Order: sequence, then C-alpha cells, then structure tokens
Amino acid sequence: MERSPPGSPPAWPDLREDNWFHAAHAIMTTDTVAKAASRQVTVGGTTITITGISKGAGMIRPNMATMLGYVATDAKLALPLVKDAVRHAAGHSFNCITVDGDTSTTTRSS
Repeated sequence: MERSPPGSPPAWPDLREDNWFHAAHAIMTTDTVAKAASRQVTVGGTTITITGISKGAGMIRPNMATMLGYVATDAKLALPLVKDAVRHAAGHSFNCITVDGDTSTTTRSS
C-alpha cells in the first residue's frame, strides 16, 4: 500500500473480492461488453486465485492500437518469473494484433 499512487487511498475502503466486475466496467471506453475472467486452481495443495480484466483495442492512427489488461493473483510468485510470463504473454497476444489496420507499438518477431 505504501507504493500506491497518491489518488489511491480514497479507493481502498471499496476494495472487495466482488468489485472486479465494477472495475472491468470502469475501464471500458468503446467496448460493448466488460471483459473479465477469474479462476481458482490448486497448486501443491494451495488454492490460488487468478483474476484478469481488460479493455479492448482502441485505435489511434496512423499505426497504433492500444489495449489495457490487469491481472491479479494471490499466488506467491517471484518477480522475475512474473516479468518473464508477462513479456511472453504480451509478445504472443497484445503485441501482435492488428485491428482495422492499426497495430500495437511493438510486434512479435517471428
């Protein structure tokens, strides 16, 4: 919490497990449907939760599409592992889409 942005404290009382749906709606712009998913899995006898929300691609010409995605988990993960996983996932998804001729700012190398 001490590393949270200055505007965050007013939101802390509203932090609840069931507010992901509201957050998914809050980040929508031209999206027609909120995008959210949550799963619980058991790993080594411990149940963990992984929840994600995203906002669809918004086009900014001449050659850029933007998307937002947020993933949260209560799994105990090493930061280097998380960074590698995000880099790999983004490289095979966010960074290689084309929507209406617009692409992400970084493209995956073949």
